[in-house]
Amino acid sequence: MTTQMVIRIDENLKAKAAQIAKTEGRTISEVIRTLLEKYIFERDFASAVDKLWEKARQKMESKGFSQKDVERAIREVRQNKK
Repeated sequence: MTTQMVIRIDENLKAKAAQIAKTEGRTISEVIRTLLEKYIFERDFASAVDKLWEKARQKMESKGFSQKDVERAIREVRQNKK
């Protein structure tokens, strides 16, 4: 099911967005839907990662690791991923 969303934006912004969308063969609605999907995905993903880190922290602390041990482990994992 779809629904409408009414937003207010600057006239020039709307005109430029519509022009670019047209050159891409898309409607402004398609562009806005894509942007909203990306916005939600990025934030939902970040939230999921934060929840995983919190679970890992709780697990480590329940096994006797200190807060500093947990922070160091998280920092090491993040550095190794870069």
